Amino acid sequence: SKTAGFRHDSIPAGIAALKEIGKDTNITVDSTESAAQFTTSNLARYDAVAFLSTTGDVLNAEQQKAFENYVATGGGYVGIHAAADTEYEWE
Repeated sequence: SKTAGFRHDSIPAGIAALKEIGKDTNITVDSTESAAQFTTSNLARYDAVAFLSTTGDVLNAEQQKAFENYVATGGGYVGIHAAADTEYEWE
């Protein structure tokens, strides 16, 4: 839920909701605002990654490449709400 633009007040409630859904469905949910977590080795720990109301340019080129490789090799991605307002310059 890292933001580099407008920050939605609903982010904490969204994280809480995802964690509650995870609890109810026996799915582990982690949350972070640290782009440093976007490494090949760390992303490999997850079945899916969700961007929850992210905004602006939140990943550097190396992190973008790790995330691209993660998705290309079957990692899941879910964009929620303002996730469409993220990474305009990503090619």
